[in-house]
Amino acid sequence: MSPRKIWIASFCLLSIVLISIAAWAGRLMMYPDGISYLDMADKLRNGDATPLLNAYWSPLYPCLLALMFKAFPDPAIQFQAAHFVNWLIGIGALASFTFFLISYLYMKVTVDSLSSFRCRTAFAYALFLWGALEAIGLAGVGADLCVMALVFLAAGLCCRLQSSSSLTAALLLAVTLSLACFSKAALIPLSMALYVLLALSRRMRMPLLAASGVAFIVLLGPYVTALSLQEHHFTIGESGKLNYAWQVLKEAPQSAGWRDTSTEAGTPLHAPLLLNVDPPVIAFAGPISATNALWYDPVYFYEGLRVRFDLRKQIATLIHSALAMRPAAGTILFPLVAGLFVLGCRVTFRRVIDGLSKSIFLYWAIAAFGLYSLVVVESRYIAAFLVLFWFVLYESLASLPLRSWSRAAIAATAVCILLFQNQGVLKAAGDSVTGAKAAAHFTAAKELMQLGLKPGDSIATVGSGFDAFYAKLAQLRIVANVGYLSGPDPIDKQFRPLDDTTFAPIVDKLRPLQIKAVVGPCAYLTTGMRWARLGDSGFCATVF
Repeated sequence: MSPRKIWIASFCLLSIVLISIAAWAGRLMMYPDGISYLDMADKLRNGDATPLLNAYWSPLYPCLLALMFKAFPDPAIQFQAAHFVNWLIGIGALASFTFFLISYLYMKVTVDSLSSFRCRTAFAYALFLWGALEAIGLAGVGADLCVMALVFLAAGLCCRLQSSSSLTAALLLAVTLSLACFSKAALIPLSMALYVLLALSRRMRMPLLAASGVAFIVLLGPYVTALSLQEHHFTIGESGKLNYAWQVLKEAPQSAGWRDTSTEAGTPLHAPLLLNVDPPVIAFAGPISATNALWYDPVYFYEGLRVRFDLRKQIATLIHSALAMRPAAGTILFPLVAGLFVLGCRVTFRRVIDGLSKSIFLYWAIAAFGLYSLVVVESRYIAAFLVLFWFVLYESLASLPLRSWSRAAIAATAVCILLFQNQGVLKAAGDSVTGAKAAAHFTAAKELMQLGLKPGDSIATVGSGFDAFYAKLAQLRIVANVGYLSGPDPIDKQFRPLDDTTFAPIVDKLRPLQIKAVVGPCAYLTTGMRWARLGDSGFCATVF
């Protein structure tokens, strides 16, 4: 095996080890988005195809979960099974990135020394590990790692198309981009942007690009058509519309359903019922069977919402998004800027412009930043594009073969990034051994079942039910919330503890909903004879 292959294999091995440790450390963790994906996967596993046309959540990731749940059907280990899927996707993302890296280096015909090759590939894998471990992370259950894997695969296929003009690569690019669109709806406009950039590239043969574009439309068209027919208007998904209303216009609450008719946002057609005013109690049983119906199908609960363009709020959002780019880069920002400064000091402005103008990936990344900046920027959304952006930017500034000072700058940057990721992964592994936060939901679920609750029973939560992960573990349905209407303040500031006197009249209003129990953090309750502590989980419950 050649030294270059050994070098790449070494970094692949290091990446596998770190990804495995991170996946193990987060094996008990869960996030609100993950609960919706798990519910979709359960339905798919049982033969219900309706999640495939969920207008808010895209279908690819729950399909992968459903396949895993076929092999591991026990609800008690669904969290761990989902994290095993994440681990597999993480390894797939590594394979996709390696394919992209090899394809990109092959496309660069300039002779490169072994030392320069090692610096460039070490820097590339350091960026990948940051994207997979820090920007996205393996603790969360969501489609972001799928997007990363498919973006890198698409980038590698673009390199192959530009260097070899292969029909197979063109068709595989269409398949890859279609799968990316099935992972997240935001990839539909970004896939179109990539095709435009490829069309402007001098290296691309237009017949091959046209064939790829037609294949992409054929693969994606039936899904968009079916979704549009279901929603009674053309749509590629409603997530963009709802997030614009939540994040930009801020005229509808994101976490507690939409009831307000006093704004220009429209009239809610499926508003949650307000059962009590002080403390607020909302019920949202409806026709949707899910752990938390509000977050499983927000399109249903926000039907009737009208989204309009507001220039003042859009400018404010763009400013906020620009400021959010710095924390989105996380721990790698300062090493990257320092290395960029060293490289930039030795390169002429003309060389920089010439290098940047030749890379479609730089402009594809900028298109992604611009798209998400219109609504909200989070590191997990743009992680793959940040990796491409920084990699291509460094490649554009560093002329080949690398000189000693260029190698030193790139190597030092790569070492800093790798040290940060190693430290983060080891800390997460240590916390998973000593911490009990994630295990609290397992304890709460077990205690609720011992109190007599059965799968399918309805419960109410005290405070927001979005992080009531014990409900999924015990297969319960959250149909009401007590004391939370969403807002700018955290629940600790807007909620006062419930005593028995305040809670008694609420019970009478919850009984008609056939609720079997009310569960909430003990800190929000004045515990008495009515409330039972759920072990050492920090949750308390009262069973009707």
